[in-house]
Amino acid sequence: MKISLTGVFGVGKDYVASHVNGVVVSMAEPLYALADLTFGTHDKKLPGMRQFLQTVGQWGRGTINAEYPLTPERSTFVAMCRCFDNGWFGVQWENYGRDTGIWVKAADERATAQATASGGRPLVIPNIRFADELDFFNRAGWINFHVTCSLNTLLTRRAAAGYTTAGAADISEELAMKRDAAVRENPGHAVALFPVIWNDPAPPACEGMFTLDTFKTFCEGAAQ
Repeated sequence: MKISLTGVFGVGKDYVASHVNGVVVSMAEPLYALADLTFGTHDKKLPGMRQFLQTVGQWGRGTINAEYPLTPERSTFVAMCRCFDNGWFGVQWENYGRDTGIWVKAADERATAQATASGGRPLVIPNIRFADELDFFNRAGWINFHVTCSLNTLLTRRAAAGYTTAGAADISEELAMKRDAAVRENPGHAVALFPVIWNDPAPPACEGMFTLDTFKTFCEGAAQ
């Protein structure tokens, strides 16, 4: 079984993924590698790290807008990345900065490699961020779940982890924020459109949502 997760930052997608006895394939793995290469760490609690990961991710996709303009710094970074060996973390680095699907193709490459070594365990991608990524994996047979919780729980978790709301409005959060808005506006209608995992100690907002326990049971049953 192949599972993908959407959700706003701080909602606990990695935590949910850990409840499945599966193999995690992170979309952000190449971005973490870039951070490790340049800073020796990819700790997202460090000042500027989330912005760095978001920025190099968008530069890789070739996004050009007011938030991600063309700059000399961008030119230098793009040129450096295109010098990496193709296949490092599954990425075709020669296409860095000119292929909107660069990260989804790389994740698919890594997932394919992991499938033969998974021993039948589920594959889990915990950080789908864009509609084209969601469509790609949906067409490939992945089952997508949207992870959410109450707003108070979300803010409490971010504060406890040392995060603020900074970065929540980044373009990479738009898909998850749109889905969260649909869940909050009409939970019953939302769960009819896409599976929802309620990652919150409080009772689910409506019937039809998966809890961590029912999600785990679903995965175990589907794997048999």
